[in-house]
Amino acid sequence: MMPTMEPTAPPRSINVSETQSGVIGSTSALTFELNLFTNYESVTISGCDAVANQFNTTFTVQDALGNVIPTQSNPCPGNPQQSEVVISNAAAGVYDVIFSGLDETANPSTDTWSISVSSVSFSPSLAPTMGPDSSDSDESQSDSASSDEELILELTVPDTLMGMVGDVDSDSITFELSLDSEYETLSISTCSALSNQFETTLTLFDSNDDIVATDSNSCSGNSQQAEIVLSNVAAGDYTIVMSGLDNADDDSDLWVLSTTGTVATTTTTTTTTAPPTIASPTTSPTTTLSPTGSPTTTTTTTTTTTTTTTSTTTTTAAPTTTTTESGSGSGSDSGSGSDSSDDLSLFFGAQKVADNDNESGLLGDADHEQGEHESYEFVLNLNKASWMNVWGIFGVVLLLNAMCVVCYFKKRNNELRY
Repeated sequence: MMPTMEPTAPPRSINVSETQSGVIGSTSALTFELNLFTNYESVTISGCDAVANQFNTTFTVQDALGNVIPTQSNPCPGNPQQSEVVISNAAAGVYDVIFSGLDETANPSTDTWSISVSSVSFSPSLAPTMGPDSSDSDESQSDSASSDEELILELTVPDTLMGMVGDVDSDSITFELSLDSEYETLSISTCSALSNQFETTLTLFDSNDDIVATDSNSCSGNSQQAEIVLSNVAAGDYTIVMSGLDNADDDSDLWVLSTTGTVATTTTTTTTTAPPTIASPTTSPTTTLSPTGSPTTTTTTTTTTTTTTTSTTTTTAAPTTTTTESGSGSGSDSGSGSDSSDDLSLFFGAQKVADNDNESGLLGDADHEQGEHESYEFVLNLNKASWMNVWGIFGVVLLLNAMCVVCYFKKRNNELRY
């Protein structure tokens, strides 16, 4: 049977690649002492378990001085109540891991807790070298030494990297920063209450190795620490050099570099232009009558084109029937025109259009000169009342015909009787 943890139990020691578990009992939180004997690229402290930790789990990591260490917390894939934390670039040392949330379990006397620690080691930075050669041994040692002096780490936003000064073989560290988008604000800082307790300098280079900014004393809490704050930073590849590690008092001193930023918001405007549209042609028939010769019918086709860039408008002219009468202008024809005008005055309006395309007045208003020919265009405009009069006359004629037929057959029947 697994032991029950008491609330006042001392910290339990735990190492990398180790898993521990127990019955919750009356304990609301557990403290573990994690010993890292070397630097790790990452250390993961996990509460993911299919049987244990059936409650909301929380992990807090502190250094030997009680300062909270920045970690990345992730939910467990199989149970969102469970969680795991990741320490990036974990330096060698002793850490306290506080496992809380145990008091949220439903059955403390039977439910269990579980914790496991895993790690990822740094990949070797140096390739194996060949054995000493008589003429190349000095050159090989020189190349090896120069490789040891260069430490390049990848950095993102936001991100925090830390390590021990003694693990760096040079007085500076180079970071590669890639920005996928434009940032409204970007901060690169060595400000820390625990780490970087020595004079540091930050230098930011663009992709062309040109200096963008540099700083050595902008942290408010410690004038020896550096911080670079930029606005409207374009997307691209940047290089950050943190120097001053040789100013540390001891190799066990810690260095840390953090980045934060705000991605710039972009507004996209889309403009759409309607293509030009040509309206379909319309046909307006015109009938021309000549009293001096044989009747002649002339059809004129008018094409209307409408072009627009913002909206489409199609204009279609309604078919219009016009009657044009040409005369010699003599007195003999004027009487005939007057009679026709009197007969159609109840239903139609008249309009005169000169041959030279100039507008003239109403019929009879223009001056008539001897020998000149003028054309008159009559537009038939039957309104609703006119159509009702026509149909009324047609109905009266039909009624009279019907009465005549009835009278005829009645008279014929009377004659046949006698």
